[in-house]
Amino acid sequence: MEKEVVKYLETLENTEIYQIQFNTKVFKVNLNDNKETSLWTEFTAAEISDKFIGLEGKFNYMFQKNQCRKQILNC
Repeated sequence: MEKEVVKYLETLENTEIYQIQFNTKVFKVNLNDNKETSLWTEFTAAEISDKFIGLEGKFNYMFQKNQCRKQILNC
């Protein structure tokens, strides 16, 4: 699992376009014009730690918590 996380994070470091959009129904990610859309109901698990926020479902995501603005996270 740790190797997968490292590989994923390395991919993000080399990303030119990284956009996240969401509303009450959908969660959208654009990673170098590779666009993914998930309904919130498709997520099966979430994890929030001091270092990251993870979402699991149709697609899996991991975001470094220190990269997220406090206003958005409401924490």
